[in-house]
Amino acid sequence: MPDNAAARRIESISSQLAKTEISGLPAYDGEGSVEKSKYAFNENALADLLDHDNQELRREFQSHHFTKPLFSSGLLRKTIADKGLHGHRDLTLERVKYAVQNKMISVRDYLADPLKFQAFLETAGIVDSSFAIKAGVHFTLCGGTIMSLGTPEQHDVWAPKLDDFTLPGCFAMTELGHGSNVLGIETTATFDKSTNEFIINTPHEAAQKSWIGGAALHARITTCFAQLVIDGVNYGVHAFVVPLRNEKDQLLPGVFAADNGLKLGLNGVDNGRLWFKHVRVPLFNLLAKYATVEAKTGKYVSPIADPAVRFATMLGALVGGRVLLATGGCVASQLGLLVAIRYAFNRTQFPADGQSGAEVSIMSYLSHQRKLFPALATTVITRLSVGHLKNLFAARTPETMKQVHVLAAGLKAYSTWHRGETLRVCREACGGQGFAYHNMIAPLMLDNDIDTTFEGDNTVLLLQVTKAILNDFRKAAKSGNAPLPETPDEPTSPRDLTSLPYLRALYTYRLRDLVVTLVAELQRTVKSKRARTFTEAWNQNLDLVTSVAVAHVEQVLLDRVDEILNASNTEADPSVRPAIQLLARLHALDRLERDMGYFVSAGLLGPEERQLVRREINNICGEMYQSRMALEVVNGFGFDERLIYAPIAKANYVALHANQASFLVE
Repeated sequence: MPDNAAARRIESISSQLAKTEISGLPAYDGEGSVEKSKYAFNENALADLLDHDNQELRREFQSHHFTKPLFSSGLLRKTIADKGLHGHRDLTLERVKYAVQNKMISVRDYLADPLKFQAFLETAGIVDSSFAIKAGVHFTLCGGTIMSLGTPEQHDVWAPKLDDFTLPGCFAMTELGHGSNVLGIETTATFDKSTNEFIINTPHEAAQKSWIGGAALHARITTCFAQLVIDGVNYGVHAFVVPLRNEKDQLLPGVFAADNGLKLGLNGVDNGRLWFKHVRVPLFNLLAKYATVEAKTGKYVSPIADPAVRFATMLGALVGGRVLLATGGCVASQLGLLVAIRYAFNRTQFPADGQSGAEVSIMSYLSHQRKLFPALATTVITRLSVGHLKNLFAARTPETMKQVHVLAAGLKAYSTWHRGETLRVCREACGGQGFAYHNMIAPLMLDNDIDTTFEGDNTVLLLQVTKAILNDFRKAAKSGNAPLPETPDEPTSPRDLTSLPYLRALYTYRLRDLVVTLVAELQRTVKSKRARTFTEAWNQNLDLVTSVAVAHVEQVLLDRVDEILNASNTEADPSVRPAIQLLARLHALDRLERDMGYFVSAGLLGPEERQLVRREINNICGEMYQSRMALEVVNGFGFDERLIYAPIAKANYVALHANQASFLVE
């Protein structure tokens, strides 16, 4: 609790923060008629910053390709209504074939130009999630595995057939009995020295490959992960290219598949199960960048002697999928927020005085601002950090792969969990209109819900983040440089209290304090004999473990935005800096308020300061409403307007609904 002098200071700050009541504005009457505010920025300034790279290519994808009739939202809705699951899958396949025929993506760019490679898949996600995921399974999971784990000779054999879709591919890692524990998968690849072949086999039902995108119908090859066995010795998990179907899409001998059927979302993707009965593939089909087997002798050869390091290197090479999902979570949030915020400015309800007169925009209500504006802030700030992750991923080396892995794991989890929360809030903020499929938010919710558990379960990913943090802490402690929490100087004004430097200092303290607390708790758990091993102690403190990881990610977000706002940084157009500054403060204050229990119990903030935080969040929300900055931000995302098919995202949404005979057609 602050002392009397501190209490008087808080009272003074409180009075300075008090502002006049915000009055309701009239409804928003269309994107083009918004009066520019002091937060206005140059055209494309925000979009180019968030998109990060290949901006012109992204605009070309949107305006030239994805506005064609094949990608019409009306066609998708009508196909689902008239032709059901199989029609949806057929349409998704045709969309992927269009991208292939128009050479919109090449599997070779997975290594040669990873940002260009990802730009296509990120843009595809704006149009149709099933299309983006089916293309991603083929090019990223199957093709990316071959490019990352294969040799140049293997690239030359398979890359052309992946690029022209002669060999539609899938990725077979997850099994019925094993998901996150990849080391424990049970499919085997036993080397036969007499024929120089591997025998791929599913030993029992729990070892069936499950939830494999493309496996049910279309995939002709798979990158299959299996235990490599030579002369009875298990050399661990390796990747093999296994043929599944012939050119007539008939399953090959010994290969079996079953359809996973209807799902919560992504029903344009044909997920299925795969299992194998002594399927033989040549020695060449072992992806051999990091390990191979000598013909005839069966000698195992690898440039990486340590099996654990070798396994980590192989899996680390596949991190690109998590980078894509981190971006995808942000893009889905951006789309949902664009629809919900436009609608909220346009939709009116109740007079300003509650009795008579013109009704005001529902965005004039603080409760509505509180729903949408902090979500908007976190979405923008998170995507800025994802841009930094993409830089690291594109320039990755063996020495930097750990940093890439940790950041990708943390941001993928944070972004996709935020996406889930944001889209739910957007749906509720639009009332019944948000429930309509044609208003975009519903399919975004359904199709993206899987992103919290595929390409790594989010909770498991957070555990990996904290393990890396603890390893770094131990190394620093041994050299006497352990990062310990340092209490920031007390603020003396509203500007200090809610400034980014002070908020960053609070976040830094929290992260360091949680790390020190976790180390102490692990030691105490072992010493008290409540746990016999470090693993048991770790499992008894998983609540703290996940808290450390989240605190780390939120520290990264603020550090990254501080870099962008630095005067010497040229990444951001100067015109967009004021908007980024305000969004960053709102994000930091909102997340601080969510974890207020920690900051108060740690003695960093008192009850009065808690109220100041609440009031400043309200003030920023009011500023974003009054200035219509929130509209400028969502309109500045740079999505081609023809792809924003939700009627409620348009100024004339009443006419669009009243005159539309059926939303099953255009």
